[in-house]
Amino acid sequence: MAHCAATDIHWAAKEGNCSELRQLITSVHDANAPDSAHATPLHWAVSSSQAASVELLIQMGASPMARATGGATPLHGVREERSLRLLLRARADLDAMIAISGPPSTLPLSTSLASTLWSRC
Repeated sequence: MAHCAATDIHWAAKEGNCSELRQLITSVHDANAPDSAHATPLHWAVSSSQAASVELLIQMGASPMARATGGATPLHGVREERSLRLLLRARADLDAMIAISGPPSTLPLSTSLASTLWSRC
């Protein structure tokens, strides 16, 4: 994911700094704040394999349906199973991901991630 003009909340999500992330959300930031490419902190956390940040963001109201430029949802950036499971539990839209990227077998996922996605299709 290209990192575009972002705020502190995006960087905290990317770095897995949950204490700063919680503080930012409760004080001044929106959990769904977009960067200049419309990616949210959840997009950043997922693409950086920061499952603890993913979990916290979802708990604090981040939308697993948020779309960045081009229509990518956080599911498009998933790299590890815990984040995938958290997104699916939060009702991430598999149909939106498939409409943009094709079936899970066409995505650059490990075999276990692809099979987890296929089991949900």
